[in-house]
Amino acid sequence: MSTPAARALLAALVAAVLGFQVWTVHSNGDPWRFGQEQNDHYNLLLDGWLDGQLHLKVVPHPELLRSPDPYDPAQRPPGVTLHDASWFQGKYYLYFGAAPAVTLLLPFRLATGTDLPLSAAILAFVAAGFLVSVALLLDVRRRYFPEAGPGAFALTVPVLGLASLGPLLLRRPQVWELPIAAGTCYALLALYGVWRSLHAGSTEETGAGTARRNRRRVGWFAAAGLSLGLAIASRPIYLLAGPMLAVPLLYWWRRERCLPWRPLGSALLPLLVIGAAMAWHNHARFGRPWQFGQDYQLSHTYESRNAHFRLTHAPHNLWRYFLAPAEVSPAFPFIHPAPLPPKPPGFGEQLYVHALLPNLPFFGFALALPLVLWRRQPAERVRLATAGLTALALAGALTGTLTLFFGSVGRYQSEFAALLIPLAAVGWLGLQRGLASGWPRGGPLVAAVVGTTAALWTIGFAVLYSLAVDHVFADRNPEGWRALARRLNTVPAAWEALRGLERGPLKLRLEVAAAPPGTRTLVAECGRPPAVERLWLVHEAAGRLTAEIQSAHGRAVRTGPLAWAPGRTHTLELATAALLPPGDYPAWATLTVAETTAALRQLRLRWDDAVALEVSPWFGGVEGAGPVRWAGAAGAPVQMRAAEPDPAAMVAVRAEAATAAREAARRLSPTAAVTLRLTLPAEAAAGTREPLLVTGRPGAGDLIGIEYRGDGTVRFCFDHWGQPSRFSAPVPWPAGLARTVRIIAEPLRAPRPGGRRQLLPPSELRIEWEGREIWREQVDFYAAEPVEVAAAVNPIGGTTCGPAFSGQVHAIHWGAESER
Repeated sequence: MSTPAARALLAALVAAVLGFQVWTVHSNGDPWRFGQEQNDHYNLLLDGWLDGQLHLKVVPHPELLRSPDPYDPAQRPPGVTLHDASWFQGKYYLYFGAAPAVTLLLPFRLATGTDLPLSAAILAFVAAGFLVSVALLLDVRRRYFPEAGPGAFALTVPVLGLASLGPLLLRRPQVWELPIAAGTCYALLALYGVWRSLHAGSTEETGAGTARRNRRRVGWFAAAGLSLGLAIASRPIYLLAGPMLAVPLLYWWRRERCLPWRPLGSALLPLLVIGAAMAWHNHARFGRPWQFGQDYQLSHTYESRNAHFRLTHAPHNLWRYFLAPAEVSPAFPFIHPAPLPPKPPGFGEQLYVHALLPNLPFFGFALALPLVLWRRQPAERVRLATAGLTALALAGALTGTLTLFFGSVGRYQSEFAALLIPLAAVGWLGLQRGLASGWPRGGPLVAAVVGTTAALWTIGFAVLYSLAVDHVFADRNPEGWRALARRLNTVPAAWEALRGLERGPLKLRLEVAAAPPGTRTLVAECGRPPAVERLWLVHEAAGRLTAEIQSAHGRAVRTGPLAWAPGRTHTLELATAALLPPGDYPAWATLTVAETTAALRQLRLRWDDAVALEVSPWFGGVEGAGPVRWAGAAGAPVQMRAAEPDPAAMVAVRAEAATAAREAARRLSPTAAVTLRLTLPAEAAAGTREPLLVTGRPGAGDLIGIEYRGDGTVRFCFDHWGQPSRFSAPVPWPAGLARTVRIIAEPLRAPRPGGRRQLLPPSELRIEWEGREIWREQVDFYAAEPVEVAAAVNPIGGTTCGPAFSGQVHAIHWGAESER
């Protein structure tokens, strides 16, 4: 970047990437709160260190101290542990690497007297790693690719900053992401140190004597050793990348015909010092120098019994990390992970991941690395090969290790993506040079078109990946997510309007023929497998016909008998969220969030202009704007005559949504209470649980129910989706007697629009029975829209309770009425 214009372009692109990184952190809806006490794992560790101890400054819960086996999630008391901390001899430790705390958090605390927010620390490491990769690529271009134009080269800057997947770490900047960000930053610094050491002693460094060049070589190689040591102290898996330092040593040994003792010692000394410190740290905490604390980790599984690394995990992880193509949808965020195949035995987490090669095609240029050596002088070729093998040793060690791990997670993918993307950038420079040399007329144009297309696609996909990963943005900042989605969805909405494509309730015209009882004909299915919602017509006994809707969650609802006649054309109108525009489409711009949610939680089926089925709330489990497939092969008892969206029905849906939202809002009030007058069923098997109050949605819901014990008593239960159930003490309640139950729960307070899995602040769950409080407990609730609140039924399909209360419901009073 020799001209002022080129330098200004580079500076602008670097600033744009850094700005996107800062925006990613801030858009999570979690402010930094500089100057306030931070209660994350790492800052609690600093509190302990400054108090003269190696464990976290946390007072353990008495129930945890009394647990016979706290490492077993089945025996561990729920809600009393510091998740993913290591528990050893009554103290909490951190099995995550300590280097980020030593090199950044502790100096910040000592210099300012305040805690450094974890998200700011992760941003610092991600930004530093990006700047190191840019500096490395600039030096590669200056030395070996001076013919590369500034415009083409400039595209690599946002690729380095985004395709490294650092924004994935910034999207959820928590304790798991900090050591990964730090390890990646230090690994890139180690690679940069090796690169500079390889060239510090080269003859291109004119004007300096041999001794000076050797001092610089030793200094840079020492920096590489120190950086690698800090990477290991951040993430111990970098220990397997140690052979990367052997590659330049072998190069110098071969070139100089003697062992390079000074570079070897300069890199080995910091590695040994850091390794000794780590061994002492582990021994002081756990009595063994090689024990980092993962065996004592308090996670969702029994960690010491897990086989964390297996060869059988590699094919599955390689497919997810490198080969699986994303599914594309016409609505924001436009991309969805490929359907998950069956997990290998012993495999654990499978979180949001997009494969690199088909989705971020710029990574494919790494395959062009051999062209970098083409038509080079022997000295240049050897140096480039040495640097390339060093980088491959580093990236290969990380990639190989993480593909053997028993989980595929985006944050792990970012570790090796950040190391592979500089190699891909160099491969692209090599491809441009090779095409220009071997195909001088058309080569530069081909290289420019291919490289620009791959770079722009990669940049766009990487941005969408960071926005959609694990639904964190939507959950933590639902208002920001909706605002962004509304803006971006104007593009596909305009394109659909230009093509004349309409979305909305469907009007089907079909003929039904007689069929044996029990015949089920699939009429239509919506969505992408495995999330599919299906419409069936079912021939019942005595010639009766019913329609059935199956959700993607497995719940099914059925109409009553439908009037039909063979040979007659019938009309079926279906309105469900799978057929409607997504909630962030411009079609809903005139409605509030609550009204849009009410529309998308409504299932309605009309048969010959009469309402045959109406369910609210309904959770089909299928996003709008998905594909619709029609069934009905030749000879089937149901034959489709026509199917088209019904604009009039869409207008009706919008109008009814406002009414439905207002009616649902009446269930909520400052009292946050609902009162039910119930009579228990005459016969209920012991252990059966039935719903009393259900809020939220599948995957982010809360169920409050009643469990029959078979001895004339019952107990109330609470299930926060994803956590073990909690129970009240038994209460005497014989069948056949009407009793009053009052439930006070935070989701019944004021409407609080939430994301897919947004949590409310911890609050009390209270249950009163016949005017007497029998249960009070501090719990977590998911946020819920008003329409996502139901009494005596279980619309979200939670398996801890049945589909509905089977006794008699005499009355339900919501909100202020429950105070009477």
